[in-house]
Amino acid sequence: MSRLPIPNGDNGNWGGILNDFLSQSLDSGGGIKPSALVAAGSELTANKGQAGGYVPLNNSSLVSSSYLGTGTANSTTFLAGDNTWQTINQTSTGIGNYMGVFGSTQVITNDNYVLYQFDTITAQTGSSTSWDGGSPSTITISETGVYAVNVTVFWQDPATGGKLSVQLFTSCGFMTQDNRPTFTDSTTSTVQNISGTFYLQQGQNILLELDQTTGSDVTPDVWMLTTRVG
Repeated sequence: MSRLPIPNGDNGNWGGILNDFLSQSLDSGGGIKPSALVAAGSELTANKGQAGGYVPLNNSSLVSSSYLGTGTANSTTFLAGDNTWQTINQTSTGIGNYMGVFGSTQVITNDNYVLYQFDTITAQTGSSTSWDGGSPSTITISETGVYAVNVTVFWQDPATGGKLSVQLFTSCGFMTQDNRPTFTDSTTSTVQNISGTFYLQQGQNILLELDQTTGSDVTPDVWMLTTRVG
C-alpha cells in the first residue's frame, strides 16, 4: 500500500516510496490522473451533458430546457412527468359553447300545461349541445359538463286574470320554477325569468314546461339560452 516516506527513516528508499505515493494520482508528467478525480468523487468534463454524467448550466447559471425534456419549451408549454414539453390547455373543451332558442306561438289554456315547443334556433356555437325539434322539443347534451340555463317568458294576461308557472326540467331529476301571481289588469305585461346551473351527462335533456294554473288562456313568448360553463 502506498504511503509517504517516514522522516529520519526509509534511508535509501525515500525517493521510491515518495514516487510510488505520488503516482497514485499523478502521471509521469505531473498531471492529475482522471481515475484519481473519479475516485475522489469529481466529474470529468467529458461527462458534461452525457448520459450518466452531469447537466451544465447556461450563461444565466440555469439548466437549459433541452436537458429537462423533449419537445418545444416556451410560454405555452409545461414539463410533464414523462419528461416531455406539453401544450398548456387553458380552456376545457366546449367551455363557452351555447345554444339560444325562441319559442313558437303556443296557446296555454286555463288549468292546463304544455311542454313548450321551440321552433327557431336564434344562436348556436360549438358542439356541447344539440337540438331535438320533436314533441316535446328538447336540448340534448352532447358533452358531459356543467350547464347554465336561462329562460325568459313574456306574456300579457287578459282582463280576467291569469297565473303562469314556468318550470325547467332536466332528465337528471333537477327542476326549478317561477310561479307568478294572478293579474287582473289586461294592460299589465309580465316578464318571468328562471335560471339554473346543472351538471348534465352526455345524452341527458333540458325541457321547459309552462302551466296556466288559473285564469284565461295565455300566449307567451319564450326565449331560452343554454351555455356550457364547466
